[in-house]
Amino acid sequence: RLGDEAGLKRENNRISASIDWDIGGSGYVLTSNSGYTTSNSSYGQDNTFLGNLNNFAGNTLVRVEEIEQNELSTELRLDTPSTRAVRGTVGVFYYERDKDSYRHVPNSTAIIADFGTQTTENWAVFGAVEGDLGANLTARAELRYSEDTIGLEPGTGAPFENTFTSVTPRFTLDYQATDNALIYGVVSKGNKPGYINSDPSLPANLLFADEESAWNYEIG
Repeated sequence: RLGDEAGLKRENNRISASIDWDIGGSGYVLTSNSGYTTSNSSYGQDNTFLGNLNNFAGNTLVRVEEIEQNELSTELRLDTPSTRAVRGTVGVFYYERDKDSYRHVPNSTAIIADFGTQTTENWAVFGAVEGDLGANLTARAELRYSEDTIGLEPGTGAPFENTFTSVTPRFTLDYQATDNALIYGVVSKGNKPGYINSDPSLPANLLFADEESAWNYEIG
């Protein structure tokens, strides 16, 4: 039986820091946001629903999933004075993650499956320009370039990685019709980075999931 390893146990630790600096009182604001997270989880499960270790499939359906994960992110951004008719933002962003995961027999060190170490590294540069086209009309254009490198160091075999890049724009038009009514339109492109399927039983052609993207159109 699973004993003390039954169910989900999770421990998260987070630390974050934020700094805002109005440079010389000029209205140009430099902002730094950073964070670090560690996460450990253990999930004991009986997928046979029999509560008995002596079962089919080589006892692999009664198991404990272990995951250890570390994440770091940081962003540096410069904003121009907000009182100007034309305003702007420029910035850089960085993120990294490593995730170790494996599956073992309950109350034992015997490994059922070692999923290795997944790694993710993302960096991006971004900017935005916003301007008042009239007393009640505001336009904004934004652009972000991002690069994601995802890799896997398997429990057995050679490590591998893949890199995905994306350019995601967004355009917004706001019209303040009355004090209580805003009419707006948004055209934007979003993306979902590629992914690694770390299950060692999968064939090579299913190891990576391709990046996905979509255009969004909204009026409200």
